[in-house]
Amino acid sequence: MNTFKFAGLISISLFLSACGGGGSDSSPAPTPPPVATTYTVSASAGTGGSISPSSRSVTSGQTTTFTVTANTGYDIAGVTGCGGSLSGNTYTTGAITSACSVSASFTQKSYEVTATAGEGGSITPASISVKHGETTSFTVAANTGYDITSVTGCGGSLSGNTYTTGAITSACSVSAAFTQKSYEVTATAGEGGSITPASISIKHGETTSFTVTANTGYEIDGVTGCGGSLNGNTYTTGAITNACSVESTFKKLNFTVSVTTSGSGTVSSAELTVPYGESGEITTTPAENNGVYQIEGCDGSFDVSSNLYTTGAINENCSISVEFEGLLTGEISGPEVFLLDTDGAFELTTVREVETEWVVSKSPETATADVTEVDAKNVTIAADKNGEYEVSVTMTRGYLSTSVEAPFKVATPLSDNIEEDKQLLLSESPYLLTKDIFIRQEKTLSAEPGVELYGDIILDRFNREIAPEIEVFGTLDFQGESDKKVSIDGVNINPGKTQTSGPYYFIKFRHVLFQDAEFHNDTDGYGYLDIRNSDFQNLYYGVNLWWPYKHTYFIGNTFVNSGGIRFLLGSPLSNPFLGNGEDKITIENNLFVTPPTNFLYGDYAISNHGTASAAFISVQKNSFYTNGKVAVRIESSGAFDAPNNYWGTTDEEVIKKMIFDLNDDPALTDIIEYMPFLTEPHPDTPVYSGN
Repeated sequence: MNTFKFAGLISISLFLSACGGGGSDSSPAPTPPPVATTYTVSASAGTGGSISPSSRSVTSGQTTTFTVTANTGYDIAGVTGCGGSLSGNTYTTGAITSACSVSASFTQKSYEVTATAGEGGSITPASISVKHGETTSFTVAANTGYDITSVTGCGGSLSGNTYTTGAITSACSVSAAFTQKSYEVTATAGEGGSITPASISIKHGETTSFTVTANTGYEIDGVTGCGGSLNGNTYTTGAITNACSVESTFKKLNFTVSVTTSGSGTVSSAELTVPYGESGEITTTPAENNGVYQIEGCDGSFDVSSNLYTTGAINENCSISVEFEGLLTGEISGPEVFLLDTDGAFELTTVREVETEWVVSKSPETATADVTEVDAKNVTIAADKNGEYEVSVTMTRGYLSTSVEAPFKVATPLSDNIEEDKQLLLSESPYLLTKDIFIRQEKTLSAEPGVELYGDIILDRFNREIAPEIEVFGTLDFQGESDKKVSIDGVNINPGKTQTSGPYYFIKFRHVLFQDAEFHNDTDGYGYLDIRNSDFQNLYYGVNLWWPYKHTYFIGNTFVNSGGIRFLLGSPLSNPFLGNGEDKITIENNLFVTPPTNFLYGDYAISNHGTASAAFISVQKNSFYTNGKVAVRIESSGAFDAPNNYWGTTDEEVIKKMIFDLNDDPALTDIIEYMPFLTEPHPDTPVYSGN
């Protein structure tokens, strides 16, 4: 188009010249200057820039210039056409002699992007050429044991291990930094010790150490974890490649407890292995009739009831010694009965030295008993009330301990003759007969049920025990009850001696316990007895009854380890009461057990000294347990029958041996008829317990 325009202009100029102009001047027209020829120089730019102007009209032979501008990110690659040259960004054509065109070309810029890596990793590629405005990426790799700390440069960002630059507009560099990995190594300690430090941060591949310390009484049992090893008390890990933990365990030290014994006995173990701080136990087993006298060592304690010794907390080797001895034995001697307002002296007899503690272990309600210690084995006791007491002494020797007791009674004195009627009262019981007394004729000594009467036993010049005596000229009337007997112990009761004129004596017992003394042993004096439901034990010599004044009864009594009943009735020469119809004896429903040997008048239960007529005598319904000894007998000219008795057997041969009569001694005049006999005890006769 521009070319066309320039051609038109040239044609017009030529036309005007030919016509000689339009004026009227007739002077010769000056010669016009020659008309310059112009050419159009056009310019074009490729991608990446521009050239301006886009065209120029250039007079022939002239040059012109164009400004070449590269876009951002581009460089001028070249400008050609119209014989020009480029200087900077100005393109100057050669002399224009014809229309021509200038062409500018551009190239996109490329930048060198370099990458560097610090210690501990790599970045690839090391460099790359990147066109302007484009991005590129690098691969960042941390070495083993390292982490990527940061990647910087070229406006990029890291995702995973890929670093992508921003749009590249200039040469730049990427720098990758790495840090060595660190791991937390923790340490724990079990009971009994410690490990330090509790935790530490360790770089990858390095090792660390811990100090392991056992508490007192413990030792290191083991240390594990993090691939380490123990040397002394230092635990060194292996190369650390990840977080890990170290665990230390401890165990108690063991100590030896040795046990030695002496005497008769054994222990459960002669040696114990005991962990530190714990206690050990041994069981002692004394031999029969032995006990632990002493046991000590290892700061222990002994439980006597279980024979168990428990040590204290063990923190070193130690030993225990055990000494066995025979069990303690002792006996308290002293009065069975002593008087109110007097002191009773008690003595402990024991073969070894012991510590003692005396107490009054039983006393009547509201009573006070004071114990005064003379020495360890002797005390005196004073009581302010009559009644039953018990003194107890605890003997201690080491761990041996036992108690022995002795009952005693504080009594009201009975020391005056019975000149007037007198009753022994339960509230003042027991009584102590301190000397021989008598009951005057026509006077009565009686007792309430439950009363106890004791004799103050003395020794004669032959060192024999002598019991005090109640000599009965009047009446002795002791009536107890089945569950509240009157008790007589160590008191001789005999008829009034040389009493030949009335009124005569009378002895009446109901539910009386009589023991360890004489009862009606003398044959002097006159009177009679009515003895029922009473118990005689250890009766010296037996009952000797000569010419009773009235019918005498022994009914429902027991005679245990006692002399028997010996009687003489109906002698016309000696009996002043012959013919009054009352000189009879009834012995029925009594129990006789094991007559003693070597008692005066021999062994028997019932003996007729010389009563000629059996009509005066009734011996029936009794029970005899005499262990083969004589139960009934006749002396000299006596005679009586004993039917309807139980002989402890149904074997007649045995029964015959229990009877002494003409069959046994030809000098005797009669035979005791025992048939019929009972095959079992009579129901109204006391029962033999077999003891």
